[in-house]
Amino acid sequence: MLVLYTKDNCPYSTVVIHKMDELNIPVELKNISNNRNALELIENGGKYQAPCLIDTDKNIAIYESSDIVDYLDTYLSKT
Repeated sequence: MLVLYTKDNCPYSTVVIHKMDELNIPVELKNISNNRNALELIENGGKYQAPCLIDTDKNIAIYESSDIVDYLDTYLSKT
């Protein structure tokens, strides 16, 4: 399962969301403006930064939008 932590008005989050839509990859979106989501992000990913993609199946956290987009391209080719 993929979980994407985003932040309001974050252009990097928008890039990742558009890529996921383009590739039709299902994802659970969580906005870190919500304190519960922010605390969950820090617990699961290690720091307060958006966007952050968590792949719960592989226990991977990816923070940089360009790295996330690269991962999504790879993820899609393996599903």
